[in-house]
Amino acid sequence: DYRPLHHEKRAKRMKMISIVVAVVVVLAVVIGCAVGLSARRPAKGDNGGGINRLSEGSAKVAGTDTYTSGTSDDVIVILPDINGMSKEVMEIADYFGKGGFTAVVIDYFNGNPRNVSDPTWNSRFPANQSLAYSLGVIANIRARGYTNIQTQGYCYGGRVGVWLNSQNITSGAIKSGAMAHPSSLVTSDASFIERPIFFQMPAVDGFNSMAPLFNATLTTRNIPGKFEIYPNTTHGFAVSATINPVQKAYAMEDSLQWFLDHR
Repeated sequence: DYRPLHHEKRAKRMKMISIVVAVVVVLAVVIGCAVGLSARRPAKGDNGGGINRLSEGSAKVAGTDTYTSGTSDDVIVILPDINGMSKEVMEIADYFGKGGFTAVVIDYFNGNPRNVSDPTWNSRFPANQSLAYSLGVIANIRARGYTNIQTQGYCYGGRVGVWLNSQNITSGAIKSGAMAHPSSLVTSDASFIERPIFFQMPAVDGFNSMAPLFNATLTTRNIPGKFEIYPNTTHGFAVSATINPVQKAYAMEDSLQWFLDHR
């Protein structure tokens, strides 16, 4: 009598143990899945790779008006000419955005493009002030997790871009730059350049006479530099839709290739 009863009790005990084990396994699977999903779920505004992405379109970044196009991990900061956030410069941003970058236009004029009838405009918007606004935007971009940042400057923005090319000024944040018909540069500005730089020059322009000195400085310091002259163009051609549309298109293509080569 003892043996059958013993087997019956053991069978009941084993059945109970099996049920408990099954419940524990199910709970473990449920908890594991929840933890796994939580670990894989990106934070709001994050692509899962650590970048809090910039929103496309117009927005304030670090208190400065900007326009962003594209969703890449690689950023091109666009430093506009005296026309600021113009239709033309936003179209260039869209071109870079479609070309595989996140393009960010900085409106360091705060919606106040150059007004020839305003004699105070130059004094109200000096280049060093625009540099400060640009550094604020770039710092915000870096804080979001973007690490590959390059610059494209036009006219007024060309000098700001040359300054940003300095590792001392940006703590090495900028990988390279392209500057189209930069204005107001002086020979001593060449000393700021510490990263690869591409100068896009009209057939005739004020900077052209300084280009050999800049080139010599880059060569002496072993810094990659490129100087391209676009025929049948004048100052502003890389932004303007009317000076020479064909050469403007070439300049955009050349910039895009430069950025692809240096990202």
